[in-house]
Amino acid sequence: MPAQHSGYVSSQVINTFLEKLRPLGFGRFYYCILPDDLPSFSESIGRNSKLFFGNPSGLKKMRFAVSSDDKILQFRDEFLYRFSRADCSFLYSRPSSCIHRHPFYFPVRRIDERRRRSVEHLKAKHNIGGAATFYHKVAGREGWMGIFHLFSEQEEVEIERNVQSRHQELVALLEEYSSIFNYLAHLDINPIANFGLLSPTCIKILTMVAEGDSSEEIGKKLFLTERGVNYHLDRAREILGARNRTNLVSKAYQTGLL
Repeated sequence: MPAQHSGYVSSQVINTFLEKLRPLGFGRFYYCILPDDLPSFSESIGRNSKLFFGNPSGLKKMRFAVSSDDKILQFRDEFLYRFSRADCSFLYSRPSSCIHRHPFYFPVRRIDERRRRSVEHLKAKHNIGGAATFYHKVAGREGWMGIFHLFSEQEEVEIERNVQSRHQELVALLEEYSSIFNYLAHLDINPIANFGLLSPTCIKILTMVAEGDSSEEIGKKLFLTERGVNYHLDRAREILGARNRTNLVSKAYQTGLL
């Protein structure tokens, strides 16, 4: 099942962004947050940061994004399942410290001849000529990267030329709306929850712990055994690298889960 558009961002906000984006050569997009692969992320999230994405199979787990339309998320899903492992350009587009110096990534047609025709068919099916990717650091979230995937009916050479001529204007627009999307949709696109490291039930339990409920009280409210509640809390402590329940709540706030 493809990722879904976050319901926390209204169509009015999306349409306003698209009105500003189209003159810069792009008519569609999706936005998400992923962990950067810098060492600082491991320190901020705990030793289990390796559980995050690092390959296409990890990226397939994304549940929500902020997007222009549902079909662009269907394109993402189909591309990941069918072609990403054969596309060198896709593998190089993952966030890393080197991307900080090159905020835009322009896909290069490095898919082998056997698959290239199928990729072109998929792009045509979704009215996509080319795409660009923009990375930025997320304010207040060390080791996280906000990522805009922008799509155009233009071919890649035209996209690159257009971006180069209006680079500062596009960067300013994306930075403005990344802040808006991060604020509005943080509960959906938080990568810890969005990629399934912690379940919705686990996050609900964390919320109740932060409100002062005991494991016994939480179990009664959620129709779980006390042992089941503690299982979720142990899982959260492992993922967030927390020492105890108090530190767990603190980590949950630090990582935007609460």
